[in-house]
Amino acid sequence: MSLSPILITSSGTTTTYLPLSTAYPAQAGCSSLFVNPVLEGGPSLFAFDPGYATHNTGPACVPSQASLWWEQNAATDLTTRTELGGYKMVCPEAYKTVAMSVLDQSSTRVGCCPSGYNFVDWASAPNPLQCNSPLPTQMITYIQTVASGTWTTTSTSISEPTSIWGVQVNGILFAKPEATSTNVVTSIAEPSSTETSDSTSHHSELARGAKIGIGIGSAMAFVFVCALLVVGILFWKRRRRLATSQSQVAIEPQYSEEDQKSFHNVRTEECDEQRPTCTPCTKRELVCHFQPNTGFENGQSPLDGATDPLLRERSQGPLPARTLELKLLHHFITSTYMTFFPRESDVYCWQVHVPNMALEHTFLLDGLLAISALHLAHLETSAKKSWLQTALRYQDLTLAGLNKALCRISSENCEAVAVCSIFVLVLSSAIPGVFDDPDDEASRNPLADLLGLRKLLEGMELVITQSEAVLRNGVLKDFFLPVLDPEAVKPRPVVPGAEEVALLNGQKLCPQILTSLARLESRITQRSSKNQTELLEACKSLSEIISPLSTLSQPPALTWPHKISTSIFSLLERNDPLACLLFFHYGVVLDIFSYWWFTRTAGRRLVRALLVYAKEVDKEWEEWVEWAKTTVGVVD
Repeated sequence: MSLSPILITSSGTTTTYLPLSTAYPAQAGCSSLFVNPVLEGGPSLFAFDPGYATHNTGPACVPSQASLWWEQNAATDLTTRTELGGYKMVCPEAYKTVAMSVLDQSSTRVGCCPSGYNFVDWASAPNPLQCNSPLPTQMITYIQTVASGTWTTTSTSISEPTSIWGVQVNGILFAKPEATSTNVVTSIAEPSSTETSDSTSHHSELARGAKIGIGIGSAMAFVFVCALLVVGILFWKRRRRLATSQSQVAIEPQYSEEDQKSFHNVRTEECDEQRPTCTPCTKRELVCHFQPNTGFENGQSPLDGATDPLLRERSQGPLPARTLELKLLHHFITSTYMTFFPRESDVYCWQVHVPNMALEHTFLLDGLLAISALHLAHLETSAKKSWLQTALRYQDLTLAGLNKALCRISSENCEAVAVCSIFVLVLSSAIPGVFDDPDDEASRNPLADLLGLRKLLEGMELVITQSEAVLRNGVLKDFFLPVLDPEAVKPRPVVPGAEEVALLNGQKLCPQILTSLARLESRITQRSSKNQTELLEACKSLSEIISPLSTLSQPPALTWPHKISTSIFSLLERNDPLACLLFFHYGVVLDIFSYWWFTRTAGRRLVRALLVYAKEVDKEWEEWVEWAKTTVGVVD
């Protein structure tokens, strides 16, 4: 669906922002169609010039919106201007996102250069000195103007290596307002949208104490996990400061002691802060990394100083360090990635792009190795303890490195941060099931787990908005497409085997679950409560997940806790019987989706943990609770 232009009037000038909502298709030959606008020839050669097709037979190398932007009158005293941008800003297929610059809280400048060209500095139309690429010795053909004002085709030999400029496509990405009645905005503050060739930084300070969850929306090839285990790691209770340089967006948070504890808790279980080693780390025979606050008040990163030696040590495990990491990497690209049931178009991303990116970003490599080790713990039960310890050590390294990367998130690393954040969520979801320790289950708080997942998901929209241009146009653009544009991706077919069996079993259970949910809705309607509406909406949304249940590749099963009102969690905490019954139903639904090795026993663990809240449930529901326990495999 095409988007309407945005009009902004400021200081007497009306600027029309033309959206680029889809990637303009790459045109054959554009990389070698050169223009020399200098009269009678000269040293300036340009590729991807919007005017090439005007002066010579050839394809239109950029979309029509970019041509209007490039060829407009450049005079400074005009009352109207044309810029690119809007609520979507997608680079053409033959281009890549090379720079992002936060202008203010609602707008980000996005710079696109032709693939193979390097970003030099921001440049405004019609100045093409932003994107540059080496040009080896060769015979080239280009068009140029002559004294008569006409254009002619000329060939010449490049005798020495030189460089060539490529016309940029730059625009402004605006944050979507919660509700808008018109696309016309008048008399607003200057949005700093006009580009300059100077290297100008724009800073904006947000309020102190803002609670912001940070995640990266990402589209893993397995669409089910991609949106359901979406994104990121958290910045809780911290001050956010956005600072922009020429080519990167920096986010510099400050962490409190509680923040460190929160990152520590991402692993699997609530940290009880016992010194020198907390209880969860004691059980897993690991060194505890929760330390008192040191240096966070002045903005110093916890990793800027000395790092615990254990975080640098990768040799502890079932194999020597070099052999271990080689085995884990090999296992990931030959086995683990296939358990995510990637689309055919994503296999290359999993086997090549993600590992290559991991070799450039150590925190992503550690996350990849942790996932691989955990998968081996699932497969090799005789060596499970050893592989679990390896996975947990690499997870520690991942969290430490990701923490540091989040302090310096930019267009250069946001794809790696996005993938790594998904790895972190897969790890935190998978470890309890792979660990499979009844004592561990008994010590867990299901309410805290659900709230933790909710917090992780809350940051999705913020970071997707800030990173969307890079994710849409980077090397992993197909990888992230299902989350960025779900309607553009067809649901993948059911995979024969475990998924097919799980779907058939789920379809058999659905009528009983739906009948029981309808009964629960009736009971909620009979009870007068200020939370009645929230409970009814939650019942309805849970019913919609399985009505009908035609595929297991859809996200709502695990994102459901993020969609419901927070008041329902408060009701559960107060042992409200209706809230408890609602979550029992969710546990059975979740069990249908627990056939993946990384969601193993999730429904069963939730139902088992909810039994402590079931004391106030009416006797008429006791039979259903017993049915739920039997269905998910809870044995007294």
